[in-house]
Amino acid sequence: MTRNISEESWNNFLRYRAFWVTALREFLGWPMERTVDWSSKWEDFATESEGSAGELFHEEPSYYIIPLLISDEFSARIKEAGRSFASQLMSKLQSAIKPREGPSPYDPLYDWSAARRRVQDVLAEYGATLPHVDEKDNTRMP
Repeated sequence: MTRNISEESWNNFLRYRAFWVTALREFLGWPMERTVDWSSKWEDFATESEGSAGELFHEEPSYYIIPLLISDEFSARIKEAGRSFASQLMSKLQSAIKPREGPSPYDPLYDWSAARRRVQDVLAEYGATLPHVDEKDNTRMP
């Protein structure tokens, strides 16, 4: 595959992928191979041009995995509730994954188990849970 982006953008993509590998293993039990497969669409997008890479990096890496953390049943309820509700939920889940205080998810001291508990707590507020590993396919995108 030809990369039409700078080394810096490629390194940013690899950092996002590392985040996704760790987060999806912790939240959904995905093995690295499944996450790499899922992230290949983002790799294709990010390596098209510096513009598309910049567009990808405009959002935190957590933004891209949040749809995977929502069960199909809860997703249907979100659609019924409307855009404002979906936006509020997205914000709460992003804050649960990357709180304002404490180590960054890129820090080796980051507590992914605590992040999982925070995500579960947010979902529980709405009577939802993390989906089962086999419930999610690799196609859902934000």
